Amino acid sequence: SSKWLIVGGGPHGVHIATRLLEEVPSISRDNLCIVDDEPELLHKWKTRTTATGMEYLRSSSSYHLDVREDGLKRYAGKIQAKRM
Repeated sequence: SSKWLIVGGGPHGVHIATRLLEEVPSISRDNLCIVDDEPELLHKWKTRTTATGMEYLRSSSSYHLDVREDGLKRYAGKIQAKRM
């Protein structure tokens, strides 16, 4: 089987990896690799957002990085339900 390499462990690299794992049956964790110069995925993003006080990635629903197109709306619904 083919091996997949994604360069960059930021939000876009992680999103691409998630989409491939969810949508392409022949791709598994065994044949997909993300390389990044940081010790963990999303390290720079987490560091920078923490430094600015940002707790959540705020994207419009059409640009949200979830695998499901309605992922942001579903998440908001869950949060709203917990508050009630």
